[in-house]
Parts: sequence; structure tokens; C-alpha cells
Amino acid sequence: RIIKERFYNRLPLFIRPLYYFFYRYFLRLGFLDGVEGFAYHFMQGLWYRCLVDLKYLEAERVLDGAITNQEKISRLEKLTGFKL
Repeated sequence: RIIKERFYNRLPLFIRPLYYFFYRYFLRLGFLDGVEGFAYHFMQGLWYRCLVDLKYLEAERVLDGAITNQEKISRLEKLTGFKL
């Protein structure tokens, strides 16, 4: 948790998934799992984390210029389709 808060969250968007994939696949020896291991670590460590960063960017763009909390909530409800 400390590494996530002090290091991972401060890295630039879309660089974070690359480092995380490198950590999981090489440092944690994921390559020993063969093709299945590559697929798993690619999807979990790289692809999924890139999607999270994309969603973060999308939310930031939607919230850009919103002043009040109610306006932010309204914009996020419109983006997600959920009642917040």
C-alpha cells in the first residue's frame, strides 16, 4: 500500500501500467507461467490498468470547469448512468 501511494500513484498516466506489467511479469517471475502467464499478466497488469487510466482521463475532462460539488455529481451521473 505504501508503494502504491508513494510511487505508483505519482507516476504519469499510461507509464504506470508499463511499470506494473514489468514488475509482475519479470520481477515476480510471471514469465515462468508460459503463454498463459503472459496472457494473464498482460490483461491484468497492462490492459486493465490502461483502461483505468483512460477512465480517469475521461472523468477529468467531464469534470473540467465544474465549480460546485452538485455540478460535479450531475456530470458524473450523466457520464456513468448511475445515480450517485
